[in-house]
Amino acid sequence: MFIFSHVGLTGCVVGYSILGGWIFKGIEAPYERELRRQAGEIREKYTLKIVKVSEEALRDGQNLSNASADLVQEFEEEIVRFTDATGWDGSEEEEEVKWSYSGALLYSVTVITTIGYGHIAPKTKWGRIITMIYAIFGIPLTILCLSIIGSSMASVFKFVYKNICLGCYRQCRRFRAYLDSDEGIPLDAATAAAAAVPNVLVAAGVAAAAEEANIAAKTGLPSEKQTVDLQKGQEIWAVHRTWPNGGDYRRNSSYMRSIPGRGDEECLERAYLAAIGNNEDEEIGTREQNEECDVVNSPSEIELEDSICEKRNGDVVRVPVFVSLLVFAAYIFLGAVLFSLWEKDWDYLVGSYFCFITLSTIGFGDVVPGSTGDSWASAKKQALCSIYLLFGMAMTVMCIKLMQQEVRSIFTNLGRKIGLIETEDEEIKRKRKEIKLKEVKENVSETQNYDKTSDTVVSLQ
Repeated sequence: MFIFSHVGLTGCVVGYSILGGWIFKGIEAPYERELRRQAGEIREKYTLKIVKVSEEALRDGQNLSNASADLVQEFEEEIVRFTDATGWDGSEEEEEVKWSYSGALLYSVTVITTIGYGHIAPKTKWGRIITMIYAIFGIPLTILCLSIIGSSMASVFKFVYKNICLGCYRQCRRFRAYLDSDEGIPLDAATAAAAAVPNVLVAAGVAAAAEEANIAAKTGLPSEKQTVDLQKGQEIWAVHRTWPNGGDYRRNSSYMRSIPGRGDEECLERAYLAAIGNNEDEEIGTREQNEECDVVNSPSEIELEDSICEKRNGDVVRVPVFVSLLVFAAYIFLGAVLFSLWEKDWDYLVGSYFCFITLSTIGFGDVVPGSTGDSWASAKKQALCSIYLLFGMAMTVMCIKLMQQEVRSIFTNLGRKIGLIETEDEEIKRKRKEIKLKEVKENVSETQNYDKTSDTVVSLQ
């Protein structure tokens, strides 16, 4: 369904926040203006009283300070009672209301993200009731949206990390191996390098084929074995250049299934050793392939092998914890620089403090952008703060998911090393045994049903 897609959920959260901004502005803004008007009336009333008392004191020759001291004290007491009863913040009537649309939008975002700065809060009865209802529906919707968006961002980040960071690293290794192979590595050295370092397998094959070609050129007439080795080396190189993922030969489902053993790395190395003419390794590889790399025949085993290939190739990218922490720190650094430039009273430390308190959903509310009204308008600052907050929450979820996957992988490997969790090979063998046992049971059941049917037909005859 569209509503549960990435675009649908994001649109729902954005629309829900916009709707909340209009609702809370419509409820709280008039009440805030009314409070300021009442506070102004109280001030004006006591100002007139002080003026009247001062005129009487001057006319009668009394002390002006003694006459006005009681009125000032009475004014202070009434203002305190008014503030406690209504929540008036001391703002003047001509100042911009805090419950503008941008302020109400920021309040809505802080409610559904559970940050709750507390710099503004509803004062009316209906405002508080609607806040509870708004949070009941908004918080689950936001959590669902952030979870899905964070998972998608984690997948995108893993893709970028694999194809850019790890891809550049692998290409550098392949290029260095290719340069080393062009300097004339002997056939035995190339074979040993290919068996020891799978990443330079194809480069070593090309080097071996080139070496055989050089020998053939020196001797005049190439032997049959040299000709075959050269052709196979060229075929390996041609296939390598057409493989996806930059020539990654490991578990490539399209080509690897044509190799006996269904694409195991060791099986591929044995096939290469056999291709370059190592008869002893060819015999060992053939024997071990028959023992370990069983050819898959049944649909269940094919499905199992596909899942193994997908598990080894599709989700093998592990992002280190420190990389996730660096991404989170970089986002905080970016926000700290921006907010320190926008707010004149903020330095870099205050900006970093605000960004961390915001993204960690602590939300003290002691520092909030747009509260001073300097440099930029408060509305623009609060709107940008809302955008930074929503995207930052998704970024935080992404980093948490990446770190969670890495920590789970670390402890899983630790459990396999100490014997608490079965290894991947043991799991594969167990699943294959289960599949074979299931197939045997199905065959026995079909045989029994056939025998019963035959006995029934015989009895009827």
